[in-house]
Amino acid sequence: MKVIRKKISAETEAEVMFKSNLLCCVDKKRGDHIHHIDGNSSNSNFDNLALLCFDCHNEASTTGNLRKKLSPKTILKFRQHHYQVVQNQRDAFIEKFSHPIKNLTTEDLLNAAKDAIILLEIEKIKIEYFNANKSQRGDILYKFDAYENHISPRIAYEALTFFVRITYGTRDDMHPDTAQQIYFLTTNYLREPKADLTAAEKNQLGQEALRVSLNMFYDAVIHLKNLEIAQWALLLTKNVYWFAKTEKLKSLTENVEENYKEFERHLIRPERNDLDNARELLKIYKEDLTVQSLTFAPLSENLNKAMQKSYE
Repeated sequence: MKVIRKKISAETEAEVMFKSNLLCCVDKKRGDHIHHIDGNSSNSNFDNLALLCFDCHNEASTTGNLRKKLSPKTILKFRQHHYQVVQNQRDAFIEKFSHPIKNLTTEDLLNAAKDAIILLEIEKIKIEYFNANKSQRGDILYKFDAYENHISPRIAYEALTFFVRITYGTRDDMHPDTAQQIYFLTTNYLREPKADLTAAEKNQLGQEALRVSLNMFYDAVIHLKNLEIAQWALLLTKNVYWFAKTEKLKSLTENVEENYKEFERHLIRPERNDLDNARELLKIYKEDLTVQSLTFAPLSENLNKAMQKSYE
């Protein structure tokens, strides 16, 4: 009897990628496949899924005696440990944005209360977003605009980590208009916190923005073959670069350079013959990175034609 493969829901897929920080739970490479641990492709419950890279997925799926495969129990142990490590890192990041307040004033209390209310509203937006149809999600993201004049460091971090999470689902046929919204929201929440930030806080916000750009670029070129979304991702990377230069954040500037190396690594796929346009687009934006203009880079005639096809 043929097993009917049950499609993993977009919310569950995003949750697996978020919990994994988009890394293989075994060897910490970029995750490529969501693996069904018990081997039953119709069992797409969250507890039966683990993000693996290509090599580990192949190892886990290999049968027979010629090659030792990753057993379900082994994967579960790796996954449990990996999820805990990722969560510990996130908890440590949140502590950077938790400032003890001495000699409380009325204004301090009002600001703390305002932050708490907005954080609760953001939690509601998260739930609403994942419960909505894809066609409705763009309208839901507009709700973040209401808080752009009240962005504290803690709110900025909460919003940016949410944008990271939803871009894990770019491959689920994200519309370019949604990618554009995510670009503008990410740049606003990166640059507009209404408080003095430490270098560590600025650096952390910048890293979250880079994760947004990496997720969108990877899924856009590898899964969707959509150059328009890829271009928004690359423009976001340039925004982070100039944020780092303006704020004199040397380590974040180096992170941008690493992002480009990561982009390039993902485009080295001998089995694919459809990535030439993506490579050309990446090359143009890499050369344009130090040009102090936060607008789209001029494209070749070939890329303009390819981009036009993605609009159609």
